[in-house]
Amino acid sequence: MRAFLVAACILATAAPRPANHASPQYACIDDPALFIPSADTIDSSDHILALASLENPGGFGGQFWGRMRGVGAEDKMNIYFTDPDLAEQALISLENWDHNRMIGFTTDVSYYNVLRGDYSFAQLYACYTVLFQGPWPRILSDSLGHADIDEVTNRIHFGVHGDSTVKRQVAAGLAELSVPPEIFKVVKGLRIQY
Repeated sequence: MRAFLVAACILATAAPRPANHASPQYACIDDPALFIPSADTIDSSDHILALASLENPGGFGGQFWGRMRGVGAEDKMNIYFTDPDLAEQALISLENWDHNRMIGFTTDVSYYNVLRGDYSFAQLYACYTVLFQGPWPRILSDSLGHADIDEVTNRIHFGVHGDSTVKRQVAAGLAELSVPPEIFKVVKGLRIQY
């Protein structure tokens, strides 16, 4: 029996992984539902969007209005999907999911500027949750000004106070955690006191 279990473990770890997943250590990418609380405990609009994203065939990755920081189209709602070819089905799914939740999705594709996202909102939310679950390297505790899911860049945004050296140290500290380093962006920001 033990030999069977060892063989099964070896075969499971040798199985090919999808190309967009760099490592088996990123559960927040591979199975974001593990990190998203159920709908009966909704605590934020990000939580609502993460739940909607879990059930979305196009991989809804966030939305924002107008051109911001060089991204998106003027006078349009910009929306990310990991699979933009499924935008029509994804919008129908979002509108159906949004019933009585008042987020305001529409199925009219012409209303949107569809962008290809690297991550679904569920993945962003799950990785954001993972980042705040465990002990942080000291540099993160000392330097973090703010953190948020940035729907403009389809990334997790970290604002740090300090110079470019501190930004590099924070990026290195984040890379030690169980999230893909490509999912976050470190920028200069203000220290926010809570």
